Amino acid sequence: MNILRHKKWHVRTKENVARVRRDEAKAAEEEKARAERAELADHEDRIQRLRSKNIGNTSDVANVPDIFGSSVYSQDCMSGTSCSTSARNEHHVNLFKELEEQERKNFANGNKEYAAEKKKEQDDWESKVGIMKRFAEDTKEYSKDNEWWEGIPLMREHDKKPSKVSKSEKKFLTSEERKAIKLKKDKKKKRKDKIKGIEQTTHACPNNATPRHPIPALIPSKSNLIIHWLLDVKAVRLRIDRIANSFQFLLMMLKFFLLSSLVGV
Repeated sequence: MNILRHKKWHVRTKENVARVRRDEAKAAEEEKARAERAELADHEDRIQRLRSKNIGNTSDVANVPDIFGSSVYSQDCMSGTSCSTSARNEHHVNLFKELEEQERKNFANGNKEYAAEKKKEQDDWESKVGIMKRFAEDTKEYSKDNEWWEGIPLMREHDKKPSKVSKSEKKFLTSEERKAIKLKKDKKKKRKDKIKGIEQTTHACPNNATPRHPIPALIPSKSNLIIHWLLDVKAVRLRIDRIANSFQFLLMMLKFFLLSSLVGV
């Protein structure tokens, strides 16, 4: 059975996913608290057993020499009665106290790196399934990957224009390089002169008036009027507007006659 995603009873809706996450977090907290209580009880039980074991061996402490040079401890043990009380007041020597505290702290707070990795895996899975989609996720802009054509240069090396030679660099040019630069300048000048040399004639107008658009001499005289008409863009637009207005007027008149005929019937 295929249940639609927008239905509220679908398994992977945002509300159901959030509810499952809340239940999982609550269960994890309860399990963590239970484990902490069990660890604390085990720790206290071990301390109690070590203390009881230490108290049970107080009868043999009087025969042990004073290894650490503590005269007070030896005097208390020699008295017989005060040895048990002093041993009872002695604290348990824990050489791994700092390590146990650090382990307890890590167990309570959790490993941040491991939590970050798990969160990333969860987010990736939700993104693939479709529960949580980020904006523009499947695009190159989000993944920051360049297209294959972005690495291609816009202009090839041999197509690039050479940079202009400054006055200070001209002193160090060879004779061949100077000839090439001069030849290039001459070609450019000839091209400009050729463009300027094209004479433009004007169409004959009454009263020796010059037209708005000069016509080249190469164009035949019969097509001058057509070119003038095409070049005058404003006039063309006005003609089109007038034609459109006339068509609209005709349509309105046709509608009016049709309505009047229907009313008359």
